[in-house]
Amino acid sequence: MRMVTCNNGHYYDQDKYATCPYCANGAGADIPTVQTVVAGGGAVGADSEKTAIYGMAGGGGAESGEKTVYMGGGSASAQNAPEGEAPAADEPILLSGWLAIISEQGRGTSYTLTFGMNTLGRSEENHVAIQNGDASISRNKHAMIIYDYENNLFYIKHGEGQFLTYLNGEVLLETKRLHANDRIKLGSTELIFIPLCSDNFQWEL
Repeated sequence: MRMVTCNNGHYYDQDKYATCPYCANGAGADIPTVQTVVAGGGAVGADSEKTAIYGMAGGGGAESGEKTVYMGGGSASAQNAPEGEAPAADEPILLSGWLAIISEQGRGTSYTLTFGMNTLGRSEENHVAIQNGDASISRNKHAMIIYDYENNLFYIKHGEGQFLTYLNGEVLLETKRLHANDRIKLGSTELIFIPLCSDNFQWEL
């Protein structure tokens, strides 16, 4: 198994697919990818890889000593993975942090962030779908928040939308580190960033 990521942040097995099967199907970021990784303690050996994950299903995998890892960014119960069932709604998704709206439209609405790439926009195709009536938020990929599990760091960058992204009052023109309580402005909507993963906590994978 040789896991790689496409330009849209989907993980897929390059030994099975020449190109990303999710992009080819037009499925977007909502379909969770399934990967099997070795479970249990100890260091990861040369024959197995431990990669950053978006979510983990409960229960064991198909083989002894393995567990199934769901790596999609959208609703875990909404879609099926190509090689297995997506986790049920009550199965946990490993989250990395939160966003909460602090401006007028949708004030108090919160959103969870997962591992890897989190796209922000009005459309439900985004990992974070901000549907508070603010038409000045780009429909798709207004901005992206990235959680880098290996280094336990967050980043933010502007996406593909026409409208600008602001970080702490300054226009975002390049990828920047994201810190606790940073203010992000998309259109006229302002959000505050609250990390779960930090110097005080990190998921053990």
